[in-house]
Formats: sequence, structure tokens, C-alpha cells
Amino acid sequence: MRLVLLYLGRRGAGPVYSIEFAQALLEKQVPILAIVSNYSGNINEWMLLSRKFRNLSLVTIDTYTNKKDFVIRSLNICLFAKLVRIIRKYSPDYVFTPMIHPWHNLVISLLPRKIKIIKVIHDVAPHLGESNLFSMLMNKADIFFSDRLVVLSQHSRKELEKAGIKKNICIIPHANFSYYSKYNDLATERKIYNKVGFFGRINKYKGLDVLLESWGMIKDTNPKLKLLVAGNGDCQEYVGSFNRYKDSMEICNRWISDEEVAKLLSSVDLIILPYIEASQSGVIPLAFALGKPVVVTNVGGLKEQVPDGCGLIIPPNNPKALSDAICELYNNPSKILDMGADARIYAQNVLSWDKSAAILLDNLNFKK
Repeated sequence: MRLVLLYLGRRGAGPVYSIEFAQALLEKQVPILAIVSNYSGNINEWMLLSRKFRNLSLVTIDTYTNKKDFVIRSLNICLFAKLVRIIRKYSPDYVFTPMIHPWHNLVISLLPRKIKIIKVIHDVAPHLGESNLFSMLMNKADIFFSDRLVVLSQHSRKELEKAGIKKNICIIPHANFSYYSKYNDLATERKIYNKVGFFGRINKYKGLDVLLESWGMIKDTNPKLKLLVAGNGDCQEYVGSFNRYKDSMEICNRWISDEEVAKLLSSVDLIILPYIEASQSGVIPLAFALGKPVVVTNVGGLKEQVPDGCGLIIPPNNPKALSDAICELYNNPSKILDMGADARIYAQNVLSWDKSAAILLDNLNFKK
């Protein structure tokens, strides 16, 4: 079996998810042609990987560096023709796309039908605050131009089946993001920092407003507590709350580099996901890899990701329940540390990329 891994995104979780999955497949002796952006945030790691594994062929593509460049390059038919030629020459059995990207389907639509397409579907449909015509069409096209689908939760599989999607659907739970741990040697330190964290791209569906509404109640009970809000996105509607609680908040409203992720999150005791809706979240396995328990809402596939002893699950849209959960944990700080230790073990033993690769290869009936 020969496989092309195609991911042309540059920043965020996509490049990390792609390289983690690629390495796990390479370790199982799968021949891979990886096509990635030359401007990917982890391009140096890809170069190192290509020197480490003989079964990896690496092709880097000059994609884009900003939105204007993206629009211009999207009209470059020669670029997509080049990608098609590269893939056809490699003659793979499968093309595997680990995360959605607008250019993938332009390439895939021009490939011979004998090459089967495997897509990882992180979100079956756009979430609140992300839904627009472009994103809806992208999601539908991603499912249409595929032969097999990988989803990260039972919830997403049920959503696809409810929508009448009759394709091979494989569930592979989101593996741990241990990639970030290498940037910080404090990830295993047992210490209470009296700080909770909200991390990731800031969108309406993530419920930051619910967390901010609960923060006044939390501060009344635990005046020493601090809140870290880290991630890019429009925070205009939250400015009033930020100003009201500025003495107890650390706001990093910008893009967080790979190097900063572990350093920021290792300085908190637990990570809060007060989501209003969700398919699943990569923040949970990231938190577990860093030894941090989570408080999540019971929406979408989040509950599936949090086993007993690794976090708390609360009702959505409920500031009082969120406040009570956080205060409950700080009433017994040793419980936070114990849950964090259990979360790290769970990430290492259950959420390994080796297991993710094994599930995919079993679904494909791969034999060395």
C-alpha cells in the first residue's frame, strides 16, 4: 500500500495533527509521500522526519503567506496541475487529508478514481459563529470528494449517518498532542498555580461569555484565582468583562505559536471548555498530554473524550454549574493534581498516535 498525505495548511493544529499521524504511520512501515506547505509552522520537523524515515518522500509547496496571497494563488491553475502530476507519478492507493483545506478538493477532483480518498472530518458542519456559505460549501465538498471518512467521535459518526452519508466511516479518537510538550520541561511539575485556562481560537460556540459570566461568582469564593484567556479571534464583545476583571485575568488575544502553547498551558491548573456546541476538541488531548484536567460541557462529543478521573462534565450554558465545578476542585487542590496525573497517563496509554495509526490501517486491511 502506498499513501499520499496531503495537507497544505500553515498554522495551528492542522500541521501538528498531520505530522503526528504521519510519524505513527511511518513507524508502521507505510510508504508515504507527504505534500505540505513550505510555510508550515513545523516545516523543520518535516525535514527532520524525511531524514529519519526512508519510507517518507517529502514534497514542499510554496502556498501563501497571507489572505491576499491565498486569493491570488488560488487562481494558479498551474500549481494544482503540478500537484496532480506529483500524486499521479507516485501512484498511491490512497490520498489521506488529515484536516480540511480549500485547495485539497481542487486537486482531488482531478485525480483518477482508482485512487481512493480518505478524509478526516473534524466537524461535520460549521459551528455557531463559523457558519457562512463558504465554510458550508467546503464541508459538503470535503465529504463529497471522499471514499472513506475518519471522524473523531461517536457523535460525529451519528451526525453523518443522520445526514444520510453512506460511506465507510471510521472512528479514531483524537490522539494526544505530546508534540507541544517538548517546548517546556515544566509539563510534569506537580504544583498549584491558582490559575485556570481557556485556550484556542475564540469563536461564539466556545462559550467564553459563559465562563466570563461565571467568573464573578468564582472570584467571590476564590479571590486568589486567575484566568488565562489565550487565542486569536474577535474579542470585542468580551472587552467589558475583560476590563471588569482585569486584575484577575491574563489576556493573550493573538496567535499562539507552537513554542508558546506548552509554556502558557503549563502555568495553569486546569483547562475550561464551556462550549455551547462541539464535535470534539483537540484542546482536551492537549491538556491531558500536559497533565492538566479539564472542565467541559456535555455537548457533542466532548463527554466521550473525558474519562472518569480526568475532568468534570457539566451542563452547557450554565454559569452557576461552571462556577461550582471550578470551586469544587479548588476546595481540594490535591484532587486537581491527581486528576492531572491520571490525565497524562490516559493520554500516553490510550490516546497514542500509534493506536490511531493502527485503527486506520486495520480499516484499510493494511499488511506489511
